[in-house]
Amino acid sequence: MLKEYEQSTAKMQLTDAIYIEDDDQEALLMQIGMRRRGVNILHVPYITVDTLDELSQPPYDQAVAVIFDEMLVGESGVKLANALRANGDQRLIFLLTAGDNPDPRLLTTQSILFRRKPANLEELANTILKLGRL
Repeated sequence: MLKEYEQSTAKMQLTDAIYIEDDDQEALLMQIGMRRRGVNILHVPYITVDTLDELSQPPYDQAVAVIFDEMLVGESGVKLANALRANGDQRLIFLLTAGDNPDPRLLTTQSILFRRKPANLEELANTILKLGRL
């Protein structure tokens, strides 16, 4: 199914974004939904604070945004987003959660954009495309 979307959008200029999500089905839905809107999702199923430097290596180094699921196996999305900022990463960072809202002060100080699950893919893609060009 993803192959069909890849073929139909092959001529479209896509913007890369990283999606850190431990649920493969959720990641596939994000890939399909975002590709239709001009965003190519690079799925990372598992990452830790110690392996965050992988996001600065190809193919992830060209991504304009990093999207974290808040609840990940082994790590908190908030902790990973903080570590990414502490490492000097200036890309857009989104935090998706179906749970409680994160601390607004933390989001503001770390320039993290919060979205509730299920994400509005149209709005998410538009934000990535608009802000990712700045």
